[in-house]
Amino acid sequence: MTVPQQALPVDEWKAKLGITTSDLIKPWKGGDPLIVVVWGPYSSGKTHFAFTASSLCPVFLFDFEHNTSEVARHPQFKDKLIVRQTYFVPVLGVTGWKQQAEAQANKFRKDYYDALTLATQQHVQCCFVIDSVTKVWELLRYAYVPIDDAGRTGSAWNYGFVNSLYQALFDEPRFKGHHFVGTCRTNNLWVDKRKTELLEADWKEPETPFNASIILQADQIDTGTHMTVKKCTPNLKLKGTDWREMTFTDLIGLVESYE
Repeated sequence: MTVPQQALPVDEWKAKLGITTSDLIKPWKGGDPLIVVVWGPYSSGKTHFAFTASSLCPVFLFDFEHNTSEVARHPQFKDKLIVRQTYFVPVLGVTGWKQQAEAQANKFRKDYYDALTLATQQHVQCCFVIDSVTKVWELLRYAYVPIDDAGRTGSAWNYGFVNSLYQALFDEPRFKGHHFVGTCRTNNLWVDKRKTELLEADWKEPETPFNASIILQADQIDTGTHMTVKKCTPNLKLKGTDWREMTFTDLIGLVESYE
């Protein structure tokens, strides 16, 4: 008969197993990478929120929406370091769309990882912003999945390579010690009525665990309190916060103060 193991004080377990303090899991603290995705309709303040990270650190912006210059005009972002690279997603069915998609996707991936390498080698914590991840998924799908002119493919297995590329965009900044903000455009039907069957049509949701994944209610953009939480470490702290006053620094404070 097996004798049940008796619980020992943590220090005794550590001594028996040769575990050092550096091996232990540590609670999230301010300064650790913050990985955030913001879901919302057009003109709901997603990009503005992402840019507020520039008050803490340099921002590398990968722009697929081409409206960020307007956001950058805000006085809040004067004299802030926001490095911008732009890309476009070709239209399906137009002559040469596949080749254009491959060229844009290859350029984006090179720019993204060059910036990650630069920031990491220089020991500068940065924030990587993709505006929007909706468009990134579309571009990667067009470039690397065997689809026809209508966007159809014969098997879900064809998405394996693209899925791995996509997941890495979220995982790499965290692993290398950087912040990440991704914006995601949702249509009003999904946001307002929770028609979850439209999720795949709007955005390929990554499996990466975020510190915060925020949904903006389309029908409450002008009424004040309209930020809700899909999944988040400090989920109770964030519910009901007024989105119009939320900054990246505020979000770090909320995550750090959660108990």
